[in-house]
Amino acid sequence: MPKLKSKYKKEEFERDVASAHHDLFTQQGDEFVFVGVEGFVPDSEVSGLRTALSNEKTFVKGVKTELDKWKALGKFEDVQKTLDRAPELEALAEGMKDKASIDKLVETRANGLLVPVQRKLDEALGKIKEHETTIAGYVTAGKRTTLYGETDKAAVKLQVRPEHYEDVRLYAERYFEVGDDGKPVTKSGIEGTVPGLSPEVWLGGFLAGRPGWRLGSSGSGSGGSGENTGSNLGNNPFVTGKENYTQQSAMIENDPNMARQMIRQAGGDPKAYNL
Repeated sequence: MPKLKSKYKKEEFERDVASAHHDLFTQQGDEFVFVGVEGFVPDSEVSGLRTALSNEKTFVKGVKTELDKWKALGKFEDVQKTLDRAPELEALAEGMKDKASIDKLVETRANGLLVPVQRKLDEALGKIKEHETTIAGYVTAGKRTTLYGETDKAAVKLQVRPEHYEDVRLYAERYFEVGDDGKPVTKSGIEGTVPGLSPEVWLGGFLAGRPGWRLGSSGSGSGGSGENTGSNLGNNPFVTGKENYTQQSAMIENDPNMARQMIRQAGGDPKAYNL
């Protein structure tokens, strides 16, 4: 039995194709096209695709041939740089006969070289600024941690009530700075504050005006009757025989009104302390 073709002319179809196979074909104009297999593509359509593919190959080959000619000029980036200099090279070709023209050419060339450099510099400066901001944040946090650590030590040593630890920290932030050596000292330029004091010395004077902040105190901050007795004025730096001159100085500078009160409670005269 002869093999079926994908397409027949009408007369061929009627002559060569058995009637049992007619359902496998469909008529398209004067031709009968095989459609008996699902997904089957007739040669007519395939040939069109082959033609299109062949045309594409021819086009690509032509483009490649043209590109091969440009390869002799070097890399694309190098060619682009040369083209960017075209105005300059044209001016040079015409010849520079006066100083003004030469200066203008030099300036144009210099600007062309500096623009990408300036762009890189700006990017670098931006990154440096970001890093400086980050570093400053770390430095500030580090100094605050150092200050808190030292004031906490002083608060424990001077028997500050735990509920006042946070108060001590808040006051310390106001009065202290941490130097380049990493040591916190009281600031200069703050009215009523002796500069250069350590946290322990400052806190000792500061607590003299707040006796109720210490463990074992009544919490009232008062000495009671005002008599000079060791039992109720144990935290008063002005008590005779128990003077604490560092605390006295700090209190006089930081809180003159409290100093006057403490002096009177100790049986003294504020005028003797120029108050």
